[in-house]
Amino acid sequence: MNLAITISVFLVFVSSIAGAPMHDGDHGGGLIDRTFKIGKTGEVNVGRDVKIGNQLVKRGKYMLVHRAKEQRHVFVLTEINKKKDPSQLTTIEIDGRFVPSSASVKKSAITAKEQRDHSYQVTTIQMAGENGDHVFVTNIGGVNANR
Repeated sequence: MNLAITISVFLVFVSSIAGAPMHDGDHGGGLIDRTFKIGKTGEVNVGRDVKIGNQLVKRGKYMLVHRAKEQRHVFVLTEINKKKDPSQLTTIEIDGRFVPSSASVKKSAITAKEQRDHSYQVTTIQMAGENGDHVFVTNIGGVNANR
């Protein structure tokens, strides 16, 4: 009788495991994405050093300007720092490629993906009201298509 109960409990246990959904997501040790929100005026607080294309953007506050002319999309990040002389402020210009999508972007944001060396590489910039993402050329393998 005890053997029959033991086998029944074992079979219930095994069947519950077999029917359970499997989860193989991030368990705290994987690479993570960072999102930096772009305000309505174009102000963005970059909370850590990131690379955009082949250029390093140091942690800090910036004004982001987006210009589009035909197929060329250019982003200019200008450092905001009242403690520095205006001639010392960093300005970075980055060429991007627009990849259209069907959904309209609701909020402007910069998304960066953690690399194996724990640095961050910007994968996309999204601008509110546009239907798509901006991606950037990197020094390793052409257009950044981490999507």
